[in-house]
Amino acid sequence: MQKEIIVINPWIYDFAAYDCWVRPFGPLRIVAGLKERGLSVRFIDCMNRKDLGTGNDKDRDASFGCGKFKKTLIEKPASLRDIDRPYFRYGISKESFFQQLPSKQPKAVLVGSMMTYWYPGAFEVIQIIKKRYPRVPVVLGGIYAALYPEHARKYSRADMVISETNFEKVFSNLERFLRISHGSSLSTEDVLPAYEFYGNKTAVAVRTSEGCPFNCSHCVSRKLANQYKQRSPEKVLEELNKYRQKFKTRDIAFYDDAMLVNSENHAERIFKGIVSSEMDLRLHFPNGLHACFLNNKNAELMKKAGAVTIRLGLETSNWLIQKNIGNKITEKAFLRAVETLFDADFQPAVLGAYTMMGLPGQKPEDVLQDIAFLTDKCGIQAFLAAYSPIPGSKDFANMSIHIQEKLLEEPLYTNNTVFSDFSGVFDQDTIRSMRKIASGKNKKLQQ
Repeated sequence: MQKEIIVINPWIYDFAAYDCWVRPFGPLRIVAGLKERGLSVRFIDCMNRKDLGTGNDKDRDASFGCGKFKKTLIEKPASLRDIDRPYFRYGISKESFFQQLPSKQPKAVLVGSMMTYWYPGAFEVIQIIKKRYPRVPVVLGGIYAALYPEHARKYSRADMVISETNFEKVFSNLERFLRISHGSSLSTEDVLPAYEFYGNKTAVAVRTSEGCPFNCSHCVSRKLANQYKQRSPEKVLEELNKYRQKFKTRDIAFYDDAMLVNSENHAERIFKGIVSSEMDLRLHFPNGLHACFLNNKNAELMKKAGAVTIRLGLETSNWLIQKNIGNKITEKAFLRAVETLFDADFQPAVLGAYTMMGLPGQKPEDVLQDIAFLTDKCGIQAFLAAYSPIPGSKDFANMSIHIQEKLLEEPLYTNNTVFSDFSGVFDQDTIRSMRKIASGKNKKLQQ
């Protein structure tokens, strides 16, 4: 009998976490690829809110498939003990995890990783696997492994660390390591996430493109995907129709970094297809749309297709800093984009923009200006994100050698909760105050 390959999405270890359409997109595609090769696969998602071991299986989603993860208070790592906030393991119970492990020894165990500072969850999984199946090879991949390959190789105990994120390259590495016989290579277009492993499929994530044509100073999208590629609209529509017909899915969260690029030949064709097929979907854009690509046509089509969560990327309304970090948008263009959304009959309750706290050269009064610009001048909600530099970004390269060495030595310091204290400008009290102001203004717009 064929031995199983286990694919695991590990726990999140952090000060805060919320399921805003968080789906282990990469691991789910690896699962699908392995099944395509005829292999026996077991998938364990430690972040599955609907798992019977979380105690959340009967809980209602807060909104459109989002909701709170179960959390367990745990001891902070030594490097985080000075942070005056509780630290948690988010996800299923350890009892549930052990119950899902097979009694028979698997062929191999593949462990994913997302945020760089979430690596303790992956390490915990690897430690358990090594104790349970000491002779079974363990492979670690994902974003943390790609951005911190040397740290992962030194400390994770994985037998192989894959520092690629391109699906074809990752899968090819796995085939060689696991000695899997294969035919033709699997393409990005053909391998869809294996959502069939979930009991609850009311909300799924979809990616219609890979990478981003921009090269913002704080972002590593170019490092993780060195070229921008869009899938064919027809393939995307086939995927959406499959989820609607087979899984009865209504909520679709688009994971694209730049969905509206080449809008007429890409996004607009997808929106038109959704409308003409009468799929009755609810569309969400949590990653942020580029305001510079919004126009009356694509905004109206988004509305007709069922868009109910619109997020724009602003980063800052200090236009000098905006120019320095990427020069993606001007004040005039942003105001025009918001007006376009209002003209398409979107309401303030579904509109918002991300702005950052702690960008190089930014001061607290700049963030207050951002909040006022978005909520008062634009009439949309302000969502604040604390900044931290990521290895591989331009900002990281411009940091002092001391800070670079500190962050490279310990990925936990890239957690924006932690890094904000390094800046000496945006401490935790300042950030809490900013969030409280934004929250108050947002509530008024949600009414």
